[in-house]
Amino acid sequence: GKVIEFRQASLGALRELSASAPAGVVIGVIGGRASGVQDLLLLAGGAADPESGEVTPARGRHYLAADQAGSLAAAAVLAVDHSLALLDPAARIRMLAGIDRLRESGSTVLLASHDDALLRQMADEVWWIDGGRLRAK
Repeated sequence: GKVIEFRQASLGALRELSASAPAGVVIGVIGGRASGVQDLLLLAGGAADPESGEVTPARGRHYLAADQAGSLAAAAVLAVDHSLALLDPAARIRMLAGIDRLRESGSTVLLASHDDALLRQMADEVWWIDGGRLRAK
């Protein structure tokens, strides 16, 4: 079933997002600097509350900022902010393996990245955020 659902959720640049994600998937999140991607991750990871609308998670959530790379927590929903770009190759491989393990255990991982090859390798679906809106899946 759904692990996380956004109902008309707004925060910062992100406006009235309505979307849901099932268990056991990696969702790649792409968009420009002020697109609302980081606001989406903050909401998904439980690091911020929406200004309007709601976010309904099934269980625990965790937000991983770019400078916390490598400290993957077991959570129903994990939001990872561009951190893979900062890792050396060995640490990156460990983190990708960790994300795979979380997916296999039923977690939902939202992974913001500018690395198209990485997203093709890891993501089950990709959400494109532009101008604060979910433009395409």
